[in-house]
Amino acid sequence: MRWPCIAGTGYGVWAEVTGASTTNIAGYFNATGATNNYPGIFMGGNVGIGTTTPNANLDIVSATNPSLRIGDGVGVGQLGYSTCAGCFSAYAVTGDLVLRNFSSPGVGNVVIDAETATGNIKFGTGSPAVQKMVILNNGNVGIGTTTPNHKLEVNGDAGFYTNSTRKEGIKIQTNYVSAQTSGRIFFNEDDVCCDNDYGFSLLYSADPNPTLGGIAFTLPNNTFFILSHTGSPTGLVTMAIQRASGNVGIGGITAPTTKLHVQAAGATVSTFDRTTNDGTIISLRQAGIQEGTISVAGATVSYNAFTGSHYAWTDQSIEKGMLVALTGDNQYMHNNKDSEIIYGVEISTRPNDPKIMGAFLALEESTLPYSVENPNLVMAVGNGVMWVIDKGENIMAGDYLISSDFIGHAMKDNGTYSTSFVIARVAEPVDWAVETSYIDGVKHKLVSVFFENYVRNNAEVELQKTKVEIDKLKTRIQNLELLMNSSDNVASENKGL
Repeated sequence: MRWPCIAGTGYGVWAEVTGASTTNIAGYFNATGATNNYPGIFMGGNVGIGTTTPNANLDIVSATNPSLRIGDGVGVGQLGYSTCAGCFSAYAVTGDLVLRNFSSPGVGNVVIDAETATGNIKFGTGSPAVQKMVILNNGNVGIGTTTPNHKLEVNGDAGFYTNSTRKEGIKIQTNYVSAQTSGRIFFNEDDVCCDNDYGFSLLYSADPNPTLGGIAFTLPNNTFFILSHTGSPTGLVTMAIQRASGNVGIGGITAPTTKLHVQAAGATVSTFDRTTNDGTIISLRQAGIQEGTISVAGATVSYNAFTGSHYAWTDQSIEKGMLVALTGDNQYMHNNKDSEIIYGVEISTRPNDPKIMGAFLALEESTLPYSVENPNLVMAVGNGVMWVIDKGENIMAGDYLISSDFIGHAMKDNGTYSTSFVIARVAEPVDWAVETSYIDGVKHKLVSVFFENYVRNNAEVELQKTKVEIDKLKTRIQNLELLMNSSDNVASENKGL
């Protein structure tokens, strides 16, 4: 049946049932028995349910929770518009669009597919709507970005919490300023809301003094920081690691100048605790080779091996092991008289010189020139090396040394001087007959020594030697007297015969 419409509103079929019956059905359409059964076909125009002015192909209007339900009689899928709190879903509120599957067996899922070669799934919010999230066809998920390059890529801050008050969670903050990226991961201990006042955070910035989460940090760039927070969103620097140098700062150091830079205010800076047997506590190495240690044996701490040096300056070029004497023209570290003194020295030339300071070692930092920040070192305590010169007699281990008249060299103290200014004790013998090293035509050798600085009174030594000789002479005289007396007695006896 067809009814042409000449003007106004035309109705092809109008079915209406009113009355107080149990069930009113205005129209019932059923098609069975044929190869193709179509109980209803709507060609062209919009279909309205609950409205006489549909604005879409299918427009469903209801003052109370309009919805579209699809199911098999057991399980039900539903798309609904919530007009009250808790409608369709326990956590839905008025105005929510709800897509749900409430299958009776409890095995149904909600599946969203973009089943095309290049199709993506996009999520947007706002009015007008702006895309806020995307799932690309390669599986990458982007939040705040439409072109994620990783499985999960977030453009902006991110938080991970265990409860709705955002306590005891993790927050990730990022920023991008002038092509310099900065970021922070905050480990929240116990925060009222979201000010990141308690806990620890990890922060890195390629830009100096970054701003993260609205908080301005006064920190150098290209450095990784660990910060502690106790009532402060900016926190205190606990550790800093520089990207380029690898230098590590602990205790508030933000720009460490050495591989390990540690500070502490009014407290022990560091502790090294060997908790089991005796042995090495600290190993001191150069190019991977151990050159010294600090060890413990029982309750005794040992510094191995030990050479104590003083700071010194000189305008001379001095070889390692040469003796140097004090000039009295001193300087100070950092040009600060409250800092360590830097003694003025020169190569020794005077025999038995009381002004000998020790044996020259080297610049403290070999790659830098001398300055009040980089002084020379002079060995003066413990063990070390020293040049000795041939003065006509061999040197035995344990002999004492004094300065000689040969530039920068020591010699054996043989008691020539009434007072000897001893500077060291030899730790190895020297047989000049087998030595082959010369300086200005004289044999010399670099020997191991123990530095000892004291005044030796040779006059008293000679006096003691003289006393010993006198005692020996007295003994000889006594023996002669006994012999003479014995001879006289024999002569008297012979005369009597």
